[in-house]
Amino acid sequence: MELKDIVAISGIGGLHHVIGRNKSGLIVETIDAGKKRFGTTMQQKISVLADIAIFTSGDDVRLSQVFRNIDAAEATGTAIPDAKTDNPGLKSFMDQILPDYDRERVYVSDIRKIATWYKQLKGLVDFSKEDTEVEAEGADADSTLVDDKAKSKAQPKNFHPQGTKVAAPKGPAGGKSKTSTPRKMGS
Repeated sequence: MELKDIVAISGIGGLHHVIGRNKSGLIVETIDAGKKRFGTTMQQKISVLADIAIFTSGDDVRLSQVFRNIDAAEATGTAIPDAKTDNPGLKSFMDQILPDYDRERVYVSDIRKIATWYKQLKGLVDFSKEDTEVEAEGADADSTLVDDKAKSKAQPKNFHPQGTKVAAPKGPAGGKSKTSTPRKMGS
């Protein structure tokens, strides 16, 4: 299982593994022992864990890196706080994990969520593997983006891939003029 396949759904507790897609959303399965499957709707806010980043005083840090930091801290004997830990305890935990996190934009509830998610994913995800894949994908995406920009600058606006120019459409879509009067029903 990878972080890109795990989502948090607003209003529904816990984390979910994406199984598939349907017309109206995703098909997900809980990652706990129950393995309950259900479909999401387009109205639900869904956050993919691989896309989440934590605010810092510099560049934002991906959640996978934060999980790696927690994993390393836990190996040295740092205790992971539970959901009932008090606010100062959670803040001191975050100070150990990510010392330069933005204290104004990262709330205690966010820190609590990070610790809870880490505990849920601990045996399911290899956090060291996650970071290297994200960096490799990011490098590929950056080079592709640069190549696409270079191609778009080299080609004229109405350039067809086979070398023939294509005229821009004239008027509004559907060939109807803006000045035409609407037809009356029944005439």
